[in-house]
Amino acid sequence: MGVPSSLSPPPKQGPKIDSPFVVTADTDAALVSVRLKGSNLVLFSINNNLTFSDHFISFTSQLPPNSNIYGLGERNYNFRLNVPHDYIIYGRDAATPWDQPDYGTHPFFLNHLSIGPSTSLSYGLLFYNGNAQKWRLRDDAFSVETMGGSLEIYLLSGASPEAVIQNYHNLIGKPYAIPFWSLGFHQCRWGYRTINATMEVVKKYRQYDIPLETMWNDIDYMKDHWVFTTDPTRFPEAEVGKFVDQLHANHQHYVVIVDPGVATQPGYSVYDTGAKADIFLNDPTTGKPVVNVVWPGWTAFPDWWNPKTQAWWTSQVSGFHSSVAVDGLWLDMNEIATFCNGQCNVPPGLPWTVNWKNVNWTKLHHDTCLQHNCAPPKSEYTNLPYVTTEPVTSLTYHTLSMSAQSYGGETYFNRKSQYAHFECLTSHKSMQKTTKKRPFLLTRASFVGTGKYSSHWLGDNWATYNSMRRSIYGVLSMNLFGIPHVG
Repeated sequence: MGVPSSLSPPPKQGPKIDSPFVVTADTDAALVSVRLKGSNLVLFSINNNLTFSDHFISFTSQLPPNSNIYGLGERNYNFRLNVPHDYIIYGRDAATPWDQPDYGTHPFFLNHLSIGPSTSLSYGLLFYNGNAQKWRLRDDAFSVETMGGSLEIYLLSGASPEAVIQNYHNLIGKPYAIPFWSLGFHQCRWGYRTINATMEVVKKYRQYDIPLETMWNDIDYMKDHWVFTTDPTRFPEAEVGKFVDQLHANHQHYVVIVDPGVATQPGYSVYDTGAKADIFLNDPTTGKPVVNVVWPGWTAFPDWWNPKTQAWWTSQVSGFHSSVAVDGLWLDMNEIATFCNGQCNVPPGLPWTVNWKNVNWTKLHHDTCLQHNCAPPKSEYTNLPYVTTEPVTSLTYHTLSMSAQSYGGETYFNRKSQYAHFECLTSHKSMQKTTKKRPFLLTRASFVGTGKYSSHWLGDNWATYNSMRRSIYGVLSMNLFGIPHVG
């Protein structure tokens, strides 16, 4: 199945332009070919080696001489891509390893090349497909291999690299209008264990006359890492609400982290209402929510494609906001990232006994994941003949089973890369309805067009000067992908 059409509204009809491309189809040389008008320079072609099957699509295209390729994210890598080289595109929680697929899925490249002594050409190519991919770039050609979806390709022209990117953003949706305060100085880190510690940070900024626009809290603020809660001892709801009111009185702002996973604990209203509305991704054989392990312990995951999920999520956002008037949401772990592989065979309400303060990650896999039969169930995705993500990673390493089902019967196999995108869309609407202001969202995972709804951060790094240098490559690449508010 292809990417849902709601992600790609057709461009508005504008004045006819003189295209620099000439397209020919079904010739002896190629099934389709695109060349530069007035020349024999082929920019794109698919020849007779096209393969199209249920779980494997591949094609090869010519690549013009003197090409300079940018894009094909997300990855922690050089801004201008090395050629020859292979690039895997598969959104996952990987803590920014060098030259490996990272959180987002952006199968788009910009090519800028010299076509004469003083003449250059730029164009862009989007392969609008959400499945796991491998791109093989060579000096005179490139090939693409993907594990499903459709063959939907866009070629974008422009008088300059900037013009190509403008046309690309017109196609996928222009970046959302961020609130002005989000451009200010923010303070954020994991480890503020109490509301008093958080308040002390704000106090020190004021004491030393350092501007502070926004204060953030990581998962420390939650009760047992349950979303839309505050810890009654360390972050009493009334005290947190009062603290946020004080920030607002000083024209400052407050953002909290929200993970998509919901603890499967009866009596917890977020889970109870979600289970009653049947809005979690489910096991197609049992119809019950798919469960894996994340920070809350045993966890279920909202199905953003279910039409009932929007109202349910808005209810959670507005309910929390009525006590703690947050100004923005930090959306993490939405690749989906989990700590076991596939799904776990546990009933709702099973107590979570692991202490995260001193967790042994190797023992977690053995004592928790394996002991509760956490694994991908047998399905059509169990023994695929070719997996584009290998040898870097398997499809189900630290994520859900590919057979997990969303609304309409579609599988996680086909929708994984778009999960965060639809979470951003849903959260954007929820925050807009709740606050009646421009929403501010910061997402870790992303897809084509996510910049319409959210800002992005480049994920976990090691806080070194090398991390800072490499972040520049990431910022530049995300600007290509239509997410300019990034860091």
